[in-house]
Amino acid sequence: MSTAVATRPAVALPSVTRLSLNRTVLELKSFFRRREAVVFTFSLPVVLLIIFGSIFHGTVGATGVSYRLYFTAGIIASGIMSTTFVNLGISIVLEREDGTLKRLAGTPMPKGAYFAGKALSSLVIAAIEVAILLGIGIALYGLKLPNSAERWVTFTWVFLLGVATCTMLGIAVSSVPRSSRSAAAVSLASPCGSRCAARAGRCRPTPRWCCCVRPRRRSPTCANTPTPPTSGWSCPMSRTWYGSTSATTGPVSTPNG
Repeated sequence: MSTAVATRPAVALPSVTRLSLNRTVLELKSFFRRREAVVFTFSLPVVLLIIFGSIFHGTVGATGVSYRLYFTAGIIASGIMSTTFVNLGISIVLEREDGTLKRLAGTPMPKGAYFAGKALSSLVIAAIEVAILLGIGIALYGLKLPNSAERWVTFTWVFLLGVATCTMLGIAVSSVPRSSRSAAAVSLASPCGSRCAARAGRCRPTPRWCCCVRPRRRSPTCANTPTPPTSGWSCPMSRTWYGSTSATTGPVSTPNG
């Protein structure tokens, strides 16, 4: 007497693309359910922009561009770094420590889907951050959006390049901390984080009074008659809003004037 063995039909696993999108939705839900993370992530760049915008006045030399617009571009870059590099450098360490990564490793989900979900969710959060800062710049400081398709293309690829670079650096730096207690310190004090912050500051000038703390190590931007860049603006995002401007030599107006 033979017994028939019931065989379960093979079920096709979801594609990597579908799993990546599912992970993206899950990451976004997890982020927006943490109210304190949402508030601090979106409010800190806004507070900095309002504070710097209320302190610095005047224009940058003979360019006619106000300090407020310079700080808007720089803080947008800093906001992108905080929502991608810093957040990923901390969140992945937390998930590794609480056992989330170990549990996910025991599932059929490819590792690429996990990192793709992290990257896409960071892209969405960074886009929301940029939209908020642009709205404040337009409402309070007279910021003008790109007025041509070419400048919109420049703005888009600079934004995507910044998000992609900071995302990959954040994933790489997450392997350095040994525990979640040191994750924030490593993310903020690492050479990658310091360099990203420095590059974000390249979109805005250095006021002369900031260099009076240590007069023996004055930077070239602290000279009495500084010379603007000879090749126009120092970053593509600034050129997107203000266009290419020829260099002119003249004193920089007082930031508080």
